[in-house]
Amino acid sequence: MVQRLPTSRVSQTRFFLAIFLPLLALLVGVVAALNQTEFRTRRTMLEVGENRALSIAASTITAEMRGVVSDLLSLTSRHQVQLLLATDGAEARRHVATEMLAFCQQKRRYHQVNLLDVRGRGLVRVTRQGGEPYIVPDSQLQLRTDPDSFRQAMGLARDEVYLSSFGVSVEEQESDKPVPRTMRFATPVLDDKERKRGVLVLHYLGDRLLADVGRAWASARGRTMLLDGEGFWLNSGQAEEEGALTPEGRRERSFATVFPEAWRRMSAADSGQFYSAQGMFTFLTVRPIAAARLERYLRRPAAGAGLAEGREPSWRLVSYVSPASLRAVRLQSATRDVLLLAGLALVLALGSVVASRTIAARRNAEAQVGLQAAALEAAPDGMVITDARGAILWVNPAFAALTGHTAEEAIGQHLRGLHSGLKEPRVYSEMWQTINSGRTWRAEMLNRRKDGSPYPEEMTVTPVGGPHGSPSHFIAVQQDITERRLAAQQLEQAKEAADAASQAKSEFLANMSHELRTPLNAIIGFSQVLVDRAPGELNERQARFVDHILTAGTHLLELINEILDLSKVEAGKMELEVEPVEIGPLLETSVGLIRERAMKHALRLDLGVGEELSGVQVMVDARRLKQIMFNLLSNAVKFTPDGGAVMVEADKKGKELVISVTDTGIGIAPEEQQKIFEEFYQVRRTTAGKTPGTGLGLSITKSVVEMHGGRVWVESEGLDKGSRFTFTLPV
Repeated sequence: MVQRLPTSRVSQTRFFLAIFLPLLALLVGVVAALNQTEFRTRRTMLEVGENRALSIAASTITAEMRGVVSDLLSLTSRHQVQLLLATDGAEARRHVATEMLAFCQQKRRYHQVNLLDVRGRGLVRVTRQGGEPYIVPDSQLQLRTDPDSFRQAMGLARDEVYLSSFGVSVEEQESDKPVPRTMRFATPVLDDKERKRGVLVLHYLGDRLLADVGRAWASARGRTMLLDGEGFWLNSGQAEEEGALTPEGRRERSFATVFPEAWRRMSAADSGQFYSAQGMFTFLTVRPIAAARLERYLRRPAAGAGLAEGREPSWRLVSYVSPASLRAVRLQSATRDVLLLAGLALVLALGSVVASRTIAARRNAEAQVGLQAAALEAAPDGMVITDARGAILWVNPAFAALTGHTAEEAIGQHLRGLHSGLKEPRVYSEMWQTINSGRTWRAEMLNRRKDGSPYPEEMTVTPVGGPHGSPSHFIAVQQDITERRLAAQQLEQAKEAADAASQAKSEFLANMSHELRTPLNAIIGFSQVLVDRAPGELNERQARFVDHILTAGTHLLELINEILDLSKVEAGKMELEVEPVEIGPLLETSVGLIRERAMKHALRLDLGVGEELSGVQVMVDARRLKQIMFNLLSNAVKFTPDGGAVMVEADKKGKELVISVTDTGIGIAPEEQQKIFEEFYQVRRTTAGKTPGTGLGLSITKSVVEMHGGRVWVESEGLDKGSRFTFTLPV
């Protein structure tokens, strides 16, 4: 299988950025343009909406003012009013009071109706208390009621109307009862000879007008306000600002003081819309008296309303959109456009990733083809590519060096034209049958170069599948195996020499074992007799010498035995004499063999056999198992300081017999635990007064355990932390 070259992350990232960044910049520009267009549209809709809301509110005020003026002029023309002012009779007063009571019951927008004579004395008054109108008794009529309204109205002509400030009259402020804010509409009452007979005053409930206006401009996005001609709030939605209607408040806070620049621009026009650092302002001027569509109207003097002389009373409807609200309008479209941009950018990024991967993969494939071509050209073995019929399409330089045929000579020839003829035809027939079936053919054969010299080669022919499953091409690899055959011959000769040397070594060791053991056993035997004092007592010096002779002889005998065992293992001549053996007694015997040595060094030697092994027999070579235990116990005693402990444990785990020897000795360093089972390897540390080993015991132990089909390993936490040797045998 041909492995693809890994795609470079750097190149893939470069392709990704080359595609993604320009498209992202274009996308950002388009979305920004759309956002700006939408923002302008939203702002235009906001501007139009605020103007519409103020126009609706102005229409509401106009309709309300027209109705009030109409009611006022209608009352002045009634016959009973004219009669009362002319005669001041009780009956006429009663009729007028009844008519005005009915009027207030029908028209709930009025707080009070007051009819005054030419001296300003109250003749009839109907007022509301608890929401219901009633006729004020004559005894409670003041001598001078509505003095300001009376004074202003007496200076008017027929059908002219005086409009007071929006608030509470002076006499109503002096009352201890809660009085609503009103506007007073007053007009003179004239007889048919145009003589002034009195004044009629309507106290219009201003809060009703404000409520109607509030409903009218509810669609406005901004903060809506109703201002009088001097910039004081009639309605602003905030009680602390509307409180500025009091005389004291007028001097402290108003729209004109809070928004001085905006008020200056509003004062110069009747309507408009503009932006400033404080936000967007939309305003529309309403003249309440002119709104009633009268042909004449009052020019309110400065003392009555605080307006400049000659100015017509006017209100201003204002919508104020704060900078925060304007930013919200922008953010409303910006948020959606940011989300849109993020979504489109994500899609664009995914598309760019796919495109960059495709481009990188294509570039990588091109590089891979070039690399493979270079590899084929540089291959040390001859390589040939043919079509399905065997015609040569391409050869590499190694082919020319191997066969002597140049590429120009080989290309176009059939592969059979390069055969040496040294192989039987059936070999080539087998080759074509194999590769045509889609399988790889491999064989060693003798071929000829162009100059006729023969050479051995290994040829491998691999078919390349076509679109319909049958081979479309074949790839042949020719390797000169002259050196490999020579090396194989040399290796075979070396193996034969090694086998002969090993056989000679084994025979030498077997012969030497008899020659060495006979005198060595005599030395050990007579030394043991001297140690036992059989011939007589020895002095201390003689006893020490004899003890050294016995120890050295015993050590030499062990070494000879272990070397002989090792030679048998290496020669494959060690045979196990397997028989049923009960583990418990065998282990007790093994421990007994080493107990005396342990007692000399004050070592505690314990044996623990699991209950499951009681009476259980295992198929093992008893002598070899004792040899394993003797090696492990000897090492444990040898490498455990005096006063330590050695523990032998045996148990059955599944289908395995597990035996371990644990000591509290010098331990084994981690780097030595993997080498300790090698031949002649010895740990670097030993215990003072203990005879060093040969380095063969653990190697022989490992070989014998593995011959039984078991495993052996060592565990140690490190130096001076003891060791645990464990081996297993199949049950």
